[in-house]
Amino acid sequence: MKIFLGWGAFAEFCEYMLPDIELAIEKEAGESIPVSFDLSDKRLVAELPDEYLYALKRFAAHIQIKGEVPERSFVETLNEEDEELIHYYDSYKKGYKFPHLVFFSETLGVYLPVKNLKEPIHFEHEDKKIEICSIGSLYGLERELKELKKLLNRTYEGEFEENAPWHVEIETLNKLLELVELAIKENKPIVLMGED
Repeated sequence: MKIFLGWGAFAEFCEYMLPDIELAIEKEAGESIPVSFDLSDKRLVAELPDEYLYALKRFAAHIQIKGEVPERSFVETLNEEDEELIHYYDSYKKGYKFPHLVFFSETLGVYLPVKNLKEPIHFEHEDKKIEICSIGSLYGLERELKELKKLLNRTYEGEFEENAPWHVEIETLNKLLELVELAIKENKPIVLMGED
């Protein structure tokens, strides 16, 4: 997964959907988007394996569905389908916890600097490789990540180790939170582009 920061990234991936996105944000959040069409405003700020985001979504889904953190970390369940995450997707309804993180496209997602968008909005994308584009709130994602950080309540010493329990969830959470805070500070969107 590639993570871009800037209005240029938003314009590049979502330009033809902009009128629909603006109308939906205005209707759902009562806000307008502070769009800039500076196409040079695009920075690749991080790359993460798609599985890392899956691990964090899995963690959040367990909290919503079971009311508690998973017993085992992502790396301890690598070859298992996660029933709670599947149940989250299949039974999703407004009011579920962590919608900006979990109920969000894994192929193309944009987090905009809008404060009052409670749930992500989904659009069909014209690109054959991308089925859905999700639009979420940076502020909503920030709240969700901060809540998850309290619930995860784990750290690790030393270097990141991909095969160590909970390292993937901690690393992904910290990286996403850092990028969301940067985007809020700069008043720019984050665009997540999944692997092909």
